[in-house]
Amino acid sequence: MPVITCDMNDLENRYSNLINEINVRRSLLSNHELRHLRDIERAKKKKDKQDDQELVIETAVDYEDKQLKQFKSFEFANRKTSAEFDKANVEKENKKLLLQNIDYILDKKLILLVSEPNSSVWQLPKVELASEDLSLRKTAERAVQGLSEKFEVDYMGNAPVGVFKSKKESLIEKQYFFKAQYKSGAQHLASSKFDFVWIRKDELKDFIKNKDYLACLNNFILDF
Repeated sequence: MPVITCDMNDLENRYSNLINEINVRRSLLSNHELRHLRDIERAKKKKDKQDDQELVIETAVDYEDKQLKQFKSFEFANRKTSAEFDKANVEKENKKLLLQNIDYILDKKLILLVSEPNSSVWQLPKVELASEDLSLRKTAERAVQGLSEKFEVDYMGNAPVGVFKSKKESLIEKQYFFKAQYKSGAQHLASSKFDFVWIRKDELKDFIKNKDYLACLNNFILDF
């Protein structure tokens, strides 16, 4: 799941601006706005020589200028990637190394794909059903543990979110998919026997060549 919120699209931006404008119109004046009005009234009295006693060291406008200067001097963290990961340099050196770092994109949902050694077929982690598995959920847990014992995820339910059927000779093979959210231990995948990448949903088509398998994944993997 995304670490931070995604950037708003055009429709979301326009809706947000509309709601903010409505809230401003319906709201009462804040303390700072009341202070600004008092400054204006005080300046008017001073101009008319009606107020010579009150001394104001800092007006509301002075306060705004000071805060604006402080805001401009503040350096915001990168919203797209982690501070410890230099995406530009890594991308030039090794695109695959970039995709193996889960922190290279913070505002998008990433999907874990794996590939068997010396294979060009990419897919979600899987393992065959065993007789000791009490449920399909247990089989899914075994598939994740097969990547690394220190790789941890939170499963989003006990029922599959999708199923893919494929025919091998005279047999029908079924793959059941469980949705899980990454928790910790991504760094330990480097020691796994599998090759792996973290990719966005729109990049699935670049890795998965089986159109039926790709269509199945797109049915239950949501990108928001």
